Amino acid sequence: MDLTKVEKLLLANQYEILKQLDPSHEKDCDLLLKCLYDGYEFDFEQLLPHFSDPIAPGVQTEVREILQMFRMLHPGYGAEPAAVFVGFDGNEETEHYAYATFLLEDRGLWRESRRDDSDYNTHTPVLDDYRAMLAIWNAVTDKFRLTQDEIRRMVEVAPIGSAKR
Repeated sequence: MDLTKVEKLLLANQYEILKQLDPSHEKDCDLLLKCLYDGYEFDFEQLLPHFSDPIAPGVQTEVREILQMFRMLHPGYGAEPAAVFVGFDGNEETEHYAYATFLLEDRGLWRESRRDDSDYNTHTPVLDDYRAMLAIWNAVTDKFRLTQDEIRRMVEVAPIGSAKR
């Protein structure tokens, strides 16, 4: 981790403030301050809470498109959807799974795709099926007024468990 002197100063100030606000963190803050002041960047990085690497913008866009596509397969309140979003494989499609869970559970978006159990792990890869559905959806004339034939073609390639076949 390469920190500029300004970044180190800002972090040091934050740790000094945290020590004053919450004395129970004083020992941890002092250790982090020592790393900052003395240049122990390897140890500083090891002592920091874990921050995940950013999820690629393409993954975020793809997940949002998939959820929007399933919204269009849901005819409205009280009606049965042609297909439902089942999630992603937590092992093979981890970024997609994590981002979809965040959007559905933490942000509360795409309510029609939410489930009571909050478990969106399919335990089997489904991304190729979603991409096949997206290819059909992206090729239609009006994404917001799907014909019965367009819906049928999308449902035919939907992941197992998502389609009302």
